[in-house]
Order: sequence, then C-alpha cells, then structure tokens
Amino acid sequence: DTVEAPSTLFENFRFSPELLPLYMRHEDTWEPITWNLIQALETESEFGVTKKYVSRIEKALFDLFLHDEKVPQTQEEMQQASFQIYQECYPFPWDYENEYSIFASFDHLFDESEPIYAAGYYSYYWSHMIQAKIWEKIIEAWSLFDNLQIERYIKCMLSQGRRKPSMELFEDFMKQWE
Repeated sequence: DTVEAPSTLFENFRFSPELLPLYMRHEDTWEPITWNLIQALETESEFGVTKKYVSRIEKALFDLFLHDEKVPQTQEEMQQASFQIYQECYPFPWDYENEYSIFASFDHLFDESEPIYAAGYYSYYWSHMIQAKIWEKIIEAWSLFDNLQIERYIKCMLSQGRRKPSMELFEDFMKQWE
C-alpha cells in the first residue's frame, strides 16, 4: 500500500538539513538555524525510537489478529485481545488490564456502516518502507532542489493515479537507479 508514501516522504523534507536554514530562523536576529542545532535536533529525534517501533509491531500484530481471527464483538473482547498482544510485545507488566485499549488507534479503520474491519494498519508500514527507499535514492542521487528529478518523481508516481498497481509504479521509479 503506497497511499501514505507521498505524505510520509514529504515529512522528510521538513527536517532536511538543506531546507531547515531556509525556514527555521531566530525570531529576533533572523539568523538561520545553525548546523550544531540541526545535529542536536536529529539526535533528539532518535530518543525513544525503540518504543515507537515496538508500538508499531504491536499495532501490526493487532491488525493481523483482526484479519486472521474472529473480530471481537464487544469492547471487553476487543480490550482482552489487545491486552494479550500487549503482553506479547512488552517485557514489563501493565497493571490496568481493563484500561488498555490499543484498539482505539484503529477507530478510523472500521467501516461505519457495519461493524467490520475495513483496512489494514500494517499497510502504513509498507508506505513507510516505500518512502524510505525513495528518500534514500533522493539523498544518494540528487539534490532536493533538482527540479528534473522532482518532475520525474511526479511523472512516475504521483501523476499516475490507478493506471498501474502502486507497487509497479514504485518499482518503475526505482529502476531509474539500476
């Protein structure tokens, strides 16, 4: 699923060292952000990253549970299922079993007309993987300000809509660097 890839790709631009000095400036002196501060921001962004990835694994496991098992019919059943997955993912106990509700993160994935599971949460992670590969190629191959390469990305991926499956569009785009 590549539907989220463009938005997650563009999130990389906001903290790109090439772009930060263009819009992050001191409020009084209007001096651009320093490289030392950019490096400090990059270091800070890595804090707690393990918890973030364990949380993603937990949500992916819960998502797979909803696809593979009978979908719980009550909040209590949903809570119990999510708590069991929590226990598989985390090495520390959770004392408030009745208050654990990872499923609240899935509210937007249920079809409102029927109480059925309508989408896959783990597909977000495919989008993150796809955008990471694209970003890696952007950084390796060209400047963020290279209009020709940006136009190529727009032409190969963004403007194609549903002409081809999204994975084929991604593969076509990545072939440029082979």
